[in-house]
Amino acid sequence: MNSLRFFIGSLLSLLLSGCFIANDIATAIVNDLGPVSFNTVCIISNCTNSNADVVSDIRTSYVVTQKNGKVTITASIGQTANLLTAVAITGGDSLTATVDGQAATFQSTPDTGTPYTAIVPDASLQPVVVVNFQRGASVYPSTVTLPPSFVMLSPMGTVNLGKSAGKLQVQLSLSPMAKIGAVVNMKCNRADSTSFSAQDAVPVSYVANTNNSFAIYTSDLEVVLNGASQTPNNQGVSNISPVTTCGLTIDWQTKVYGTVSSGLYRSSYIVGIQSVQNQVNYDSRL
Repeated sequence: MNSLRFFIGSLLSLLLSGCFIANDIATAIVNDLGPVSFNTVCIISNCTNSNADVVSDIRTSYVVTQKNGKVTITASIGQTANLLTAVAITGGDSLTATVDGQAATFQSTPDTGTPYTAIVPDASLQPVVVVNFQRGASVYPSTVTLPPSFVMLSPMGTVNLGKSAGKLQVQLSLSPMAKIGAVVNMKCNRADSTSFSAQDAVPVSYVANTNNSFAIYTSDLEVVLNGASQTPNNQGVSNISPVTTCGLTIDWQTKVYGTVSSGLYRSSYIVGIQSVQNQVNYDSRL
C-alpha cells in the first residue's frame, strides 16, 4: 500500500514539478499524498537540466502566497508541454526574485515535489513579486501583485454541518464581486467502516442579499466527497460505499494571475493567492 501510494505521489508531484498545473485539484492531491523526492520523480520520469534547453522551451510555474506576515514563492520548472519532464536549474541559469523590492533567495528542496522555494518577511497589503529566470545577461521576468488579504468574519470556531442544512455559509471581508474559490481537505469515514483522506476543489457561490456572504452547498459537497471516495485508493480499487462523516479543513482562496516574459514557454504562469481556513465536522446522515 505504502509503495503504491509513494508511486502515485511521485507521479503526481512530477506533473506539478514539471508544470505546476494551475489546477486546485491537482495541487491538492499532491499536498495530500505528502512529500516525495525530486530524485524519486526522476526514477519514473524524464529529468533534464535547464541549460540543455533553449529558453523558449522552459516552462516556469510560480505560485506566490502570503500568510502570517510572510510571502512564500514556490517555483517549478518544466519543459514545453511535456508533463513527464522535470527540469533542474543548472549551468549558468539562475532563479531570483524580489518582494516589494526586497531580494528573495531560492532554496532547492529536493525532498518535496516542488523544487524551489523562497520565503520573505512581508506584511504589506498587496506585495508585488517579481521572479526572474536568468540565462547569462538575459533576464525573463514574471510579475504579480497579490490580491488583498482578507479575513473570515463568521463563523468563528469549528462548524458542525449536516447534509440537511443545505449549505455552509461564511462571511468574508471581500466584496460580493470577488472571485472566491475553495479547496477542501477531507478525512472521511464511509458506511462500510472504511476511511480515506483526500483534497479537492469545491464550488463556491455568492449568497444574494447578504453582507459579503459566500456558501458551499451540501449538494455540491456531497458530490465532491463521494467523488473523492470513489477515486481509486491506495489499494488501486474504487470504493462505492457512501461517505458518512468527515473532518474538513476548507481553504477559501482568491487568486490573481500576473504577467510572464514572452521569451519563456507559452504556458508559463505566475499566480498570487490569498486564503483563510475554517474547520467543519460534516455528517451526511443528518
